[in-house]
Amino acid sequence: MSQKSSYFAGFVGFVPDPRSSLEAEFSRLVQHQQWLSGSSKHAKERRKCVLAEYDFHLGSIEVSGKLDAWQRLCKEVGIRKPPASITQCKKVLHGVHINLVDLVSSRREGTNVRRFSNAEELRAYTLSEDKIFPKKKAKTDGLIKIFLRGIF
Repeated sequence: MSQKSSYFAGFVGFVPDPRSSLEAEFSRLVQHQQWLSGSSKHAKERRKCVLAEYDFHLGSIEVSGKLDAWQRLCKEVGIRKPPASITQCKKVLHGVHINLVDLVSSRREGTNVRRFSNAEELRAYTLSEDKIFPKKKAKTDGLIKIFLRGIF
């Protein structure tokens, strides 16, 4: 699979639906591949899926020093009038609580990402829905690390 193709394109006989949510598409793939939910294979593939889909759908905005990338991210999370500087974008985004898996899914679907009122609400949702984005990847990303919150 090249960096320019979706994780889901790499499975023979599986027809990806690019507008389906990340979770729904992965569930369809799990059934197609007959992976046992909760197995180590399932967990490994889910992590690979999240990372590959992130790279496919959001990796293109990895230009952390560019104002337009920060303004685009502001718009994606519902800030209608993004600030005029990177510093101001970061300040505004620091107060936004979103789930990073949902950010990837919203990019796939072309929908708005769900925002949470506070970090505790985000934490409860993230844990109950098991939507954990790999922390190591988020920490090294120039843009999305602004959304990291203490989940565990």
